Amino acid sequence: MKNVLSIGAASAFTLAIAAPGHAGTVTLGNGDVIEGEVVSSTDTGVELIHKDLGTLNIPADNVAGMKLSNSDPAYTGGGGGWFFPGWDKSIKAGFSGASGNSDNLNFYASFATDYEDEQDRWIIDANYFYSESDGEETQNELTARVIKDWLIPGEAYFYWASLQYQRDEFTIWEERVSGYVGAGYEFINRPDDFELVGRLGAGANYESGQVGDTTPELFAGLEANWTIDDQSSLKGFAYLYPSLDPAFSDWRGQSGLTYKLAIASARGMSLELGVRNDYNSKTEDPFDANDVKYFGALVYDF
Repeated sequence: MKNVLSIGAASAFTLAIAAPGHAGTVTLGNGDVIEGEVVSSTDTGVELIHKDLGTLNIPADNVAGMKLSNSDPAYTGGGGGWFFPGWDKSIKAGFSGASGNSDNLNFYASFATDYEDEQDRWIIDANYFYSESDGEETQNELTARVIKDWLIPGEAYFYWASLQYQRDEFTIWEERVSGYVGAGYEFINRPDDFELVGRLGAGANYESGQVGDTTPELFAGLEANWTIDDQSSLKGFAYLYPSLDPAFSDWRGQSGLTYKLAIASARGMSLELGVRNDYNSKTEDPFDANDVKYFGALVYDF
C-alpha cells in the first residue's frame, strides 16, 4: 500500500511539473507589451514563448507587470481539455511517513471542479484521507459531494440542492448518504476580493453500520472566500445539521479552513494547508464526537 500511494503522489507531482505554460502578456519597463505562452514566473524573471521570437527569458528587473488569462490567485488558466471542458479543476496530493522505531504513513488526495455562468453554479469535489501505523490502518475516509445552485441574474438570492456520500471505517456509522434542498443568499459578492454565501435548507441522511437509520435534518451553512492577494487565498466553511426526529435532539457539524499559496502560477501549481472537523453529538465510545484532520498538499489547477 505504501508503494502504491508513494507512486501516486509522485505521478501527480510529475504531472504538475510537466504542465505547459498558459497564454498571457508581459509588460516591460519601457511600456512594451509582449504576448505569448508564459512558461514560468519566478523572482528572477519570466520565461515566455513568443510565436515569432521563440523562447524569451526576461529578467525580473525588466518586468513591470504580467497578466495571465483568467487571473486567479492560485491558477491563471484552466477550463480546457476533454475532462469537464469549460470547468475549473484541481487535483491535490500530500503525504508523510516514517520508518524506523515506528512505521507510519499518512496520505491525502482530492479532486475538485466547479462551473458558473449567469444561471447555474456547480461544485463537485471528493476528498480521501488514509493513515496507517505499524502496518495497521488508523484512518480510511472518503467524502464526495455535488452542489447545484440555480442563480437568478441580478439577484443575491438563489436556490440549491446537494448530495453527499461519506465512508469512514472508523466511525459508528461507517457509510452515510445525505441530500438537501434550500435557498441561499450572497451576502458579499466580490470575486476579486471577498465572497460570503449563506445557505438554509432541509433534507435527510441515511447511515449504515452500527446505526442503520434515516434522520431528517435542517441545514444552515456559511461559506467564505478571501482573495488575500495575487498569490494567496483563504477559504472557510461551517455547516450545521440539527436533527428533526426528535427535533433538535442531536446535531452534526462540519467546518474547515484552507490557505492556498501559489508557487508557480503559470504552471497551475500551489501549496495548500488546511484543517477540517466533523462533529457528531450522538457518537458513542470508543469513537470521538470530533474528528479533526490536518493536511498539506501540492495542488495542480487545470
